[in-house]
Parts: sequence; structure tokens; C-alpha cells
Amino acid sequence: FLYSGGPKPISRTPFGEISSGIAMGFAIVLITGYAWTRDLSLALLIPAIPSTLLVGSIMLTNNIRDIRNDESHGRRTLPIVLGRERALSLMSVTYLFNFIWILAWIIVGHMTWFSLFAFLAAPLAFKTVHTLSTKTDEFLLDKAMGTTAGAAMI
Repeated sequence: FLYSGGPKPISRTPFGEISSGIAMGFAIVLITGYAWTRDLSLALLIPAIPSTLLVGSIMLTNNIRDIRNDESHGRRTLPIVLGRERALSLMSVTYLFNFIWILAWIIVGHMTWFSLFAFLAAPLAFKTVHTLSTKTDEFLLDKAMGTTAGAAMI
């Protein structure tokens, strides 16, 4: 209800991306980890951080795609506050951070080499940024939602 309903929904503010990332990325990883281990250890933060950012990037993609419509309806989403170019830069930095984060934890031995499969998402992630940066056709911008979701699922 707080996210999309009420007089001032979170989804219409610059906090939509982080709140969805925390709820559907961070919290789900912690809840799942706790269900399996009955322990909330700091080790759960290792996968929770990229999950949080990737879920947030799905919302960021949606809000970049809808920036003109959202602005005309008085919404103050993160891309509206930052501007399109900075929002795209934030998305690129988020993807780069995730890949560096995963690689660093693999190198120090806290994630298995199997985690390298996450790098299969790189082409989808950067295709999304490229599409949002260079295209204006609504059909192509809608496809960017699919590539973002695909990158997050991998």
C-alpha cells in the first residue's frame, strides 16, 4: 500500500528504486537465507547487495523509460530528479559495481566459481543501458524492460 497507494506513494518519489530493491532484493535474500540456515549471518549480505541493486535497476529502467509521462503527471521519480543522463550513468555504475562485487568475493573465496555465471548477464545489462541511451521508440524501450529483467534473473 505504501509503495503504490495512498496520498504520496513511494513509487512516485526518488525512493521507489531503493524501496523495491530492499523489499524484493535484500529482504528476500535474507529471508531465504534464514529459512535455510535459521541464522542471519553477515555472509548473507554478500548476495543481498547485488540482488538489491538489480531489483532497483528494474525499477530504474521502468522509470527512465517512462520519464516524460511521469514528469507530465507530477511524479518525482529518481530519473526525473537526477535527469536522464545521470540516471543512465547510475544504472551503468550499478551494473559495474555488481560485477566487481561478485568477482571480488569469488577471488577471496566467499563465493564459488559457479558465481561467474552471473557474468552471462553482462551483455543484457549493457544492452539495456545502450537501448535506453540511444532509442526513443516505445517498443524498443519496452524491450529494455525485458533485458533488464533477464539480467537480474541471471
